[in-house]
Order: sequence, then structure tokens, then C-alpha cells
Amino acid sequence: MLIAIYFFHAFAFIICILYLLPSTKRCDNYYRELFRKNFPTFYPLSFWVFIIVFFYFLIDVLSKGWIGVNYIDSFDTKKCYIIMAVYAVIIFKLLLSKVRNEILNVSQELKNRRIWAVPFSYIILYTSSVLLSVVFFHFTNHFLDFSFGEEHVVTVTTSSRNTVGNRRKGHTVFEISFRPSVYKLHKLEVSRVTQGLISSGNKIKIYVYKGLYGVRYVSNRIDLK
Repeated sequence: MLIAIYFFHAFAFIICILYLLPSTKRCDNYYRELFRKNFPTFYPLSFWVFIIVFFYFLIDVLSKGWIGVNYIDSFDTKKCYIIMAVYAVIIFKLLLSKVRNEILNVSQELKNRRIWAVPFSYIILYTSSVLLSVVFFHFTNHFLDFSFGEEHVVTVTTSSRNTVGNRRKGHTVFEISFRPSVYKLHKLEVSRVTQGLISSGNKIKIYVYKGLYGVRYVSNRIDLK
């Protein structure tokens, strides 16, 4: 459910950005200057929201050895949604405080060029706050988690690498399977380096952490026993 919420808001964010922000066409130079004059803060703010949200997601997907961890519990709980909603409200208020005057004083000239400029500005702020709250929740759950890892010794059954998508545009997923399972988890996505060091039959130690919000996960730290 959370993934669906993330992509829905990401899609709405992109649609509004494409509508409101000036294009890169030379013939649109006039609107570009008009937009920057009306939205001197909104313009760079939208850019940085895009960078933070989409690059974090990209890094998390492609780099399991850095940001990515393997979660045991789901984010799709009432507690998680309440916390993310609180973060979203706080972020929305912070973003709005930065650009409120710009939105309220949009020139008629810009409105004539983009009739939905004001409502779409609010939609961008709303979707940005939701996306940033998800990123912040995901990030802080493990980066600000100072619990002691719960150690589990398991035996690796398979160590494999699989390509997701086609060879030219896909990416490689590195996985290890093990037994016995740990809280019903019996497979981990790992980094290329970790997968290369582990073979079938190896005994390894994996570490389960509580998570800042109680969403447990297996860290990317794996030790050979």
C-alpha cells in the first residue's frame, strides 16, 4: 500500500511540475523569466524536492550495500501511517512558509499563461510533503536506530545474482538464501561485494534491529562465522 501511495504522489508531482515549470525550449524563454520572477523560491525548491525524493529511491533500489536494508516488518501499519502523516503536515507547513507569499501574489500575466498555476502550486507542495515524509520515515527508521542488534547464526543455502529487466536496461539483484528462517525471513538482498564473499554452506551471522519506529529490519552487516 505504501508503495502505491508513493508512486501515486510521485506521478501527481511530476504532472504538476511538467505543467507549471517552464520547459527547456528556446521559444519559452519569456515564460521562464516570468516564472522565475513570480516564483524565485518555488523554482529551486521544486528542483531539490525532486532530487531528494527520486535519487533516494534510486539509490535505495540499486545500492543494497548503502541505504538499503531488508525489512522484516511492514510499513503498512496504522502506527507508521500516523507518524508519516504527522511528518507530512510538518513538512507541508515548512514548505508553505517558504513560498506562501509567492503563491498569493502570482501575477495575472502568469495566470493567463498557466490558468491552474495557483492550485497546481498547492498540489506540488502537498505531494512534496507526502513524498518527503516517506523518505524521512524510511531514512530515520534505520539511520537513527541505536538499538543493539539481535544476532542470528544461519547457514547459506544459495548465493545468487539475478538480472531484473533486460540485460541492457535492467539491474542485477544479489541475494542469499539461508536456513533456519529469521522471523519468517529466509532470503536477503545484499551488495555485490557481500554476495561475492558468501558461498553455499557458509555459516553467517545476521543482525536484526528494532528500528526507530518499531519496524524491524536485517542490517547490511553480515559476518562469516
